[in-house]
Amino acid sequence: MSLRYFYEENPELHVIAAGLLLEFALKGISFPVGRIQIIHMNPMTFREFLAARGNELLAEQIKKPESKLPEIVINKINHELLNYCIVGGMPECVNTFISTGGFIDVLQVQSDLISTFRQDFAKYSGHSDKRCLNTVLSSVAKKSGEQIKYSRLSEDFTNPTIKKAFDYWKWPGCSRGFERPHHPGSRLVQALRKKYSKPFFSTLV
Repeated sequence: MSLRYFYEENPELHVIAAGLLLEFALKGISFPVGRIQIIHMNPMTFREFLAARGNELLAEQIKKPESKLPEIVINKINHELLNYCIVGGMPECVNTFISTGGFIDVLQVQSDLISTFRQDFAKYSGHSDKRCLNTVLSSVAKKSGEQIKYSRLSEDFTNPTIKKAFDYWKWPGCSRGFERPHHPGSRLVQALRKKYSKPFFSTLV
């Protein structure tokens, strides 16, 4: 039976599909308009991280300009920001950090997440080279925030293959990037240089 009939004939039954790579699995599949609600879940933000740690007041303080904050508050924010950069925003990692107060158990959770993630994405790589997907995923994580060229993500694949893999990781939100303009004085919309990009890795952070 088509899923659309669950809504029409059995509306009290809720059907939920979830997963990091759900975008891959559903790509190219038609949806019954008006019968599906799509919710994008992202890793916890720094403010959410602070709130989960019981620092709601500190979470409110970061909304203020730094010039209006006392040094002791700034130091506390910087300390928690360092914790956040190490722990990341995945709920299980944050929960483990809150429970144990240490990074060793958190690193184990992160390692497990990455390992199972790598094992899982292979079945969704029908339109891109699986080895290149794996290589680009590692490279983007290491170069997050840096200005990069596709050729710097891997020496073993052609630029078109690397670009395809990079675009694939942007599809489920694992990485995001923005391009720079051709000239500093030109309008961003009119002169984007897609050859250069700054990636932001968001699988764990």
